[in-house]
Amino acid sequence: MPFLLRNSVKCLRTQTRKYSTHKSLCGYVDLSPRRGLIEVTGPDAFRFLHGLMTNEPPKTYAGTYATFLNVRGRIMWDVFVYFALHNKKWATTHDLRDEDTTYLIEHDVAVSDQLFKYLTFRKLRDKVNISKTTDWKVWFTWEDDGPGVRATPQFIGADDTRAPGFGVRTVLSTDAANPLWPLRVYEEGRVELFEEYDIANYDVRRIMHGVPEGVADLAPGEMLPIESNIDMMGGIDFEKGCYVGQELTTRAKRVGVATRRVVPYMLYNLEGSEPADIVFAPEYALQGELQYKAPIIQADTQPKLNSRGEIAKTVGKVLSRTGNIGLATVKVDIIESEEQPRLRPIMGTPETGLELQDAKLADEKKGIGLKVFRPYWWGQEKEVRTREAGQQMSVGV
Repeated sequence: MPFLLRNSVKCLRTQTRKYSTHKSLCGYVDLSPRRGLIEVTGPDAFRFLHGLMTNEPPKTYAGTYATFLNVRGRIMWDVFVYFALHNKKWATTHDLRDEDTTYLIEHDVAVSDQLFKYLTFRKLRDKVNISKTTDWKVWFTWEDDGPGVRATPQFIGADDTRAPGFGVRTVLSTDAANPLWPLRVYEEGRVELFEEYDIANYDVRRIMHGVPEGVADLAPGEMLPIESNIDMMGGIDFEKGCYVGQELTTRAKRVGVATRRVVPYMLYNLEGSEPADIVFAPEYALQGELQYKAPIIQADTQPKLNSRGEIAKTVGKVLSRTGNIGLATVKVDIIESEEQPRLRPIMGTPETGLELQDAKLADEKKGIGLKVFRPYWWGQEKEVRTREAGQQMSVGV
């Protein structure tokens, strides 16, 4: 059964039943091949991280989703930050002083060295120790058919609230007997309902929910947090104190400059009818190559180069692809349009560059089309939510 997601605003329970490929709608994934952990410990740990992240470090067992920005207000790294001292396993295996506070920063392993160097450079006179952690790892668990996954207060982790009901993240030692032990499903005797899946399944779930993550979707130093949906996913506290990149982020919210947003897309054949639903086809193959930041244009237009050698009049850019689906940053007026125009990506290869000649067939409706889908959990049309603050914000269409 293919993955399927309706292009309409419906309840999560209905949506997730429609796109699962599994007999069971309950599962868990080991994220350690892609997500690493950096430990920040010391009496100044809270203050140190508070001045660097878009969200406030957690003060209780519930973790926090946040980003680190550069001075231009662009995303450097998206992270989850977990409070660790309440966990007995952690406390008994680490030599800590009474005044110490410990945080674990979950991040993309591709940028572990860069993040570690950045934190080390920024600590200055703060009393913190920074180290990489290898004997603990991150798990992700979800349940779409049932009461939902709930965590016990003793665990290290967080409800992954980037999309409603998305799942739960837990941080466990590598010798943990069962990754489900921190979840109430263990207490309620529902463990046998859960199956372990590989990380590719997690990627499909993220894409279907419209949740960008890591360097594949958020290339360091390129994306603004608001155009990347970080605000809607609860990753920005607009009321907190100063942090790197705050001024530009606050200004972007105030003036409503988010003219583009990250959304899921599906590739299809322009000769056929435009899909109403997004259906995942893992075996999908392209004759050309869909590069990172491949331009997206209206299907019936002839692409032209501007004076800088870039494609003119683009409506978006491709960020990532898995099979026939992926995430793209697209103009909000296209996303919110009642009659979305047909779109097409400009294919190419690193050797040949962008293949503009294939657009000559656009009038005949031939080639590869790209349909974008508005995530069902967004706010009302032309408005998005800053969910942590409970505010409404114009997206600047």
